[in-house]
Amino acid sequence: MRLQPVSSVSLQRISPRLAAVAGVLLSLALAFAILRLPPPLNLIAVPGVLLGTLMLIAPSLAPMLLVASVPVQDVGAVSLGVQTLTATKAAVGATAVVLPLVLLARRQPLRLPALAVAIVGYILTQVISLRAARELLPGFAEIYRWTVMLLALLAVVHLVRGRAAIIWLSSVVAAGAIGQAALGAVQSVLGLAPESFAVGGGIFRAYGTFGKPNPYAGYLEMTGLWLLPLAIWALREAWNAGSAWHRARSDGFVASRALRRDLLVRLGLCAWLTLGSVCSFLGIGLSFSRGAWLGAAAGLVVLVLAASRRVQIAGVGLALVGSLFLLAGGATVLPDAVRERAVQLTSQIRLFDVRDVQLTDETFAAIERMTHWQAGLAMAREFPLTGVGVGNYNVRFAEFSPHPVFRISQGHAHNYYIHAAAETGFLGLAAYLLVSLFALVAALRSSRQGRSALDRALGLGALAATTAVMVHNVVENLHVLNLSVQLAAIWGLALVAERSRSLAGSGCGALGAKRQRRSPS
Repeated sequence: MRLQPVSSVSLQRISPRLAAVAGVLLSLALAFAILRLPPPLNLIAVPGVLLGTLMLIAPSLAPMLLVASVPVQDVGAVSLGVQTLTATKAAVGATAVVLPLVLLARRQPLRLPALAVAIVGYILTQVISLRAARELLPGFAEIYRWTVMLLALLAVVHLVRGRAAIIWLSSVVAAGAIGQAALGAVQSVLGLAPESFAVGGGIFRAYGTFGKPNPYAGYLEMTGLWLLPLAIWALREAWNAGSAWHRARSDGFVASRALRRDLLVRLGLCAWLTLGSVCSFLGIGLSFSRGAWLGAAAGLVVLVLAASRRVQIAGVGLALVGSLFLLAGGATVLPDAVRERAVQLTSQIRLFDVRDVQLTDETFAAIERMTHWQAGLAMAREFPLTGVGVGNYNVRFAEFSPHPVFRISQGHAHNYYIHAAAETGFLGLAAYLLVSLFALVAALRSSRQGRSALDRALGLGALAATTAVMVHNVVENLHVLNLSVQLAAIWGLALVAERSRSLAGSGCGALGAKRQRRSPS
């Protein structure tokens, strides 16, 4: 019997039915879970069902909640015995359900950009490295983290559609940065931190909800540098709206009402994004993370170099003023703790053999960090192809540590490139570098070729944030505590901007204006 091809009309009828059936089955499963789950999970399930329904109605809520969960991931966590339900895990589960249902309802195929393919390739190298792993559970946990990053990237690419969704997402990011900076300031000034975080003068290193200053600063690097071009874009939009309102005032108060409301909305957006960016840099400073300072500086340099000519001139002028200030002895007015941390920055990247340096209170931190570097390099030399197995750096650390005092790993190699080579071999390191390269290319393309000013601002922000992460990763591992979700969202918006498929036409009220203007950033 000869098979007949399925017509497009048949597919159009089947897909909505499949989506409806999936929705009904999901509702029944959730209803059963509500009845069977013990307290307090049964209470959480009710608003969870309502929120899931809202996500199906407005799919862009899924990536927004996923990004919003990063700074509050452990707040209000619910213990489930051997596992803990966090805000991020709940958002990941909801996104994993909503994304395929939305694609099915829209009859939209799953697209895998080159960046997503590169992430899949890196995950595959991690899976291959499990052959050499002594413990599988840490490896599964690391693979899960990168799978979540892939999910976040795909969710942003497929579900964030339209200017309004991008503006709301950026506002959510700004809210997270403002909250973390405020919490970090309280911790730093009031001394609500462990004694090991003290930097002198009654000041402590800020750490927010991330537990440690370095991931806290890494989160703020990703937000502040990304929000800065968006704030400049919003300022230009507010300026244009103000000009339009000023011209329309001659027609009367009532006639200019819509433009006045438009101006107020744009001014509010500009103020919010600017506050988010400023608070991010304030939090980075209070973290006293030398790697974050270096990464943020590198991100700002790249941002200025990739921006418009006026921004480049302003950046060079500020750099000259800062240089003259330092040459004139301006560094002496800085707090002692800031000067000491800046001087110690050179010790973080200076190479030496830990066996040739005497261990003292002053050299302890540098020797500990270099011990982790050399242990990772030793693992990569002995297992050059696939490494010791993903997630097994801590497991094998004692065997490869060159210093007798340091036999317990601090969690990672204090250099993600060495860490990747140690756990997944040079095959995995090459795959990770490919991920970084594709992210930079996507950000650069959107910053150069974006059709709108918002496109270009998204690209510039992604370019600066990615540069900062790559530099900071020389002395840290920023792929922990779901920070990769935040980074994936930034990359996903750069991909959206690169395609320019949803920024020009749709919007929310006055913010959805169709005119495209060039941003000073």
